[in-house]
Order: sequence, then C-alpha cells, then structure tokens
Amino acid sequence: MSFIVLSAFFTVSIYRTKFLGIETGFADIILERGKTTIEIYDYAINYLLNDPKYLILGYYGGIIHLAIFSSIIKSIPGPNLGPRTLIGDELFGIREVSTTSTLLTPIILDFGLIGMVILLSFYALTVSSLYFYYKKSGDLFILSLYSFLMSYLIIGIETGILDINIFLTFLISFIIIRFLMY
Repeated sequence: MSFIVLSAFFTVSIYRTKFLGIETGFADIILERGKTTIEIYDYAINYLLNDPKYLILGYYGGIIHLAIFSSIIKSIPGPNLGPRTLIGDELFGIREVSTTSTLLTPIILDFGLIGMVILLSFYALTVSSLYFYYKKSGDLFILSLYSFLMSYLIIGIETGILDINIFLTFLISFIIIRFLMY
C-alpha cells in the first residue's frame, strides 16, 4: 500500500513538472517544508529578542489567541483578521494570505516563554489524562478524543492550534477528563 501511495505522489510530481510547468515537485516540498517551519519560528524568536522582556512575557498579551474567536464571532472585541493572518502581517508584512504559524510561534508572540510552558503543559496534561483514563476504563469515546487531539497536536506543530473548533475541543476535553477522573 505504501508503494502505491508513494508512486502516486511521484506521478503527480512528474505530471506537475512536465505538463503543467510547475517547478515545485514532491521532493521539493518534502525538503523545503520543514525548513520553512523552522524559519518562521526562528524569525519570531529573533523578532522578540529586540527586547528580551517580550521573549519572557510575550509581546501581544493574547491578541493572537483572541483572534481565534474575534475573527469569527464579530460580537467579541478584538482583531477581525484571523490569527495566522495577524502573524503574517506582523512578521512579514503579508496580509493577503495566512502564514504557517507553527505550534510555538503564536504562543511565544502572545505570552512569551512563561505562557509557552503553561499552554504546552495544558495540552500535555489534557492528552496524557485522556490516555491514562482510556487505559484504565477502555472507554472508546475517550480514545477518540485522545486520538483526535494527538493528531491535531502533530499537525499543529506545523499549523499551530489556532482554529476555534480545535481550541474548544481541547478545552471541553480537559473539562470532561477532569470530571471523569475526580
């Protein structure tokens, strides 16, 4: 099965290059994507290093994370732009497209290293509690929550956790597991 999937990717890559004239192929994407993600995070850290207090405490004070809600629910005060667009605008001056934000960039821009420790601890506590509760109870609903959140954490390394549905799923899962465990 893996051979079929890889063959399909390479076939599409060859087709794009030969017939559509698109020079970015599958190998380019594999090699460049990780580099781009690291560059964005590196750029954010260097941006904050202009004033070290921002590196520790953050620069935006939650504006990027508020945009998760205010960009969708207009009655909530805050930015009308989405969080990824805010990051692209602030770091690169680009508003036309959203920017790959990475898991850590919005957290460190908003809350600094202290906030990063707190928020990442919240994510870790939530998924580990779900996992241990599932191992103890065998509850398939808990397993599905755990699987969903772990999948999104893996994807979130690249994209960040900046979608209202995912953010709320983490929060609701945390509340559910706290009630079930105690």
